[in-house]
Amino acid sequence: MRDLFCKFKILLLIVSMAPLSLFGLVACQEKTSPYHLMIEFCQSYGISDTVFSPSLTSGDEGYADEKFFETVYGETPEYVSDYAVVFLSSLDFAGECALFLCYSEYDALVACDIFRRRVALIKSVGSGVDTSYVSDAVIFKSDRYVVMCALDNNDEAKRLWRKIL
Repeated sequence: MRDLFCKFKILLLIVSMAPLSLFGLVACQEKTSPYHLMIEFCQSYGISDTVFSPSLTSGDEGYADEKFFETVYGETPEYVSDYAVVFLSSLDFAGECALFLCYSEYDALVACDIFRRRVALIKSVGSGVDTSYVSDAVIFKSDRYVVMCALDNNDEAKRLWRKIL
C-alpha cells in the first residue's frame, strides 16, 4: 500500500508541474525562434526594416511563404525548419541579414552553402548600389542556427549575433 501511495504522490507531482513545463517550453520556443532572434538583432543593430518569416500569419506584414524562400534563395527550404530575413534599403546602400534554424547540424552546413551562393549572387548583380560590404559578408553557424550578414558593419553584426546566440 505504501508503495502505491508513493507512486500516486509522484504522479500527482508530475501532473501538477505539467502546465509549468508546457509554459516554459512555449516561452523558450518563442525566445529562440528565428523571427524573435532577428527582432532582437535588429533592435541592437538599429534596423527598423520589415523582418520576413514563415512564423508570421499569412496576411501579416513580413509573412514569408515557401515561394518567398525559393525566390530569394533559389531552392526549397528542405534543410531549414524556420528562418527570418531582413532586407535593408536606402538610396546608397542595400543590405541583407538572414538567420536559418536547420533540422540538424549537417543541414546547417548545407545552409552555409545556400548563403555562399546568395552572397555571390548579390556581388554579381550590384544594380548601381554600393555592394562593397558584400566582400566582407559574414556567414557562420552556431549549433543548428546559420547566420548571413551583408551589412555596412559586418564585424559589429557578427559580434551582436554571437552575443544573441
